[in-house]
Amino acid sequence: MRKPGDFCAVKSCMTRNNGQMSFFRFPKDLNRCKEWLKLCSREDITMSNDVNYCYNNLRVCAKHFENSMFLNDLRNRLQPHAKPMLYIANIVSNVLINERMNPSLLAPLQLL
Repeated sequence: MRKPGDFCAVKSCMTRNNGQMSFFRFPKDLNRCKEWLKLCSREDITMSNDVNYCYNNLRVCAKHFENSMFLNDLRNRLQPHAKPMLYIANIVSNVLINERMNPSLLAPLQLL
């Protein structure tokens, strides 16, 4: 049975939480939580004034964060202002970006 946080919440990501990579909870702040949902292309999850569902059930894997967003070299602590920006579906060109592409060619995506 699938448990909360078993898979990355980014719509285009199939990374499973097997303990080899850090996974991060969604922020408790309502506005930041909504922003993360948008950045993760998760328009299928509707928000009310309660962010507990996202905080308790959704996780984003470490590969969606720039190196500068981590507080340490272990990549297991995020800056308070961190946002998932890497390897996410590019809405502008409708091209799916995933881990199979060369990461050195990618820049953080800017959503419209």
